[in-house]
Parts: sequence; structure tokens; C-alpha cells
Amino acid sequence: MSSRNSPTTSVENKQEGSVAPRERIVSCAAELFRKFGIRGIGVDAIAEAAHTNKMTLYRKFRSKDDLLCETLRQVTQRAMTFWTELDQDDQKDAAAKLASWVDFHVQRLEQEPGGCDLANAVVELRDIAHPAY
Repeated sequence: MSSRNSPTTSVENKQEGSVAPRERIVSCAAELFRKFGIRGIGVDAIAEAAHTNKMTLYRKFRSKDDLLCETLRQVTQRAMTFWTELDQDDQKDAAAKLASWVDFHVQRLEQEPGGCDLANAVVELRDIAHPAY
């Protein structure tokens, strides 16, 4: 895929050396899965967008499915961290916690348009035997 026709990601705007290859791959994959769908993007495009090669990608992840699972784990971890911190914040009443929840989701939609990664995966991957389930 030529660079003129290749998908671009926000990770490309950061200095390549400032982000570890594994994190670049995961970030680019998440963004490209969101933009083109899980089945609509291949490892060649992910590697190119992450400024790496397929060999490095496969050293970090055994398969595209493993990479997808890691992107979904990170999404889940961010959400769980948010919920844990919100639940433990005794300074906020229920209305303030609800407002925080709304703000969290508004920020996510602004930063990551395309909806919920988990919901998108469920819709696209209907096979319950898929590793992402």
C-alpha cells in the first residue's frame, strides 16, 4: 500500500520514537478497526500506520485476533479504571457522578468517533467462538 493511499492515524502525528512499538501498533490498530472495521483492515495497513513492519507486529502479537483482543482489553481497562475511581470518589453525590459519567463518554466520542469499540466488535464478530468473546 503506498503511503499516499494508506490509512492515517493520530499516532502518526506523534514522534515515532516517543511511543514503544507495541503501543504504536495497539493504538493504530484500535483507530483503524474503529475507522474501517475489524474485517476491513489488514495487518499490512496496521503495520504501515504504526511505522513498523509485519515481522515486528507478529513478534508482539501472534495474530490479528490477538491484537484485536489487546485493543479491547485496553478499552475495558480504561473504562474499569474510570468506574473504580468514580465509585471511590466520596466527594461527589449521585448527580455529580452521573455528570462525570456523561463527560467521560462525551470525551471518548470526541476523541474516538465511531462508537464503542466493544459494541462494534460484538456487532462485527458474530461468532461466539472468536477469541474476542
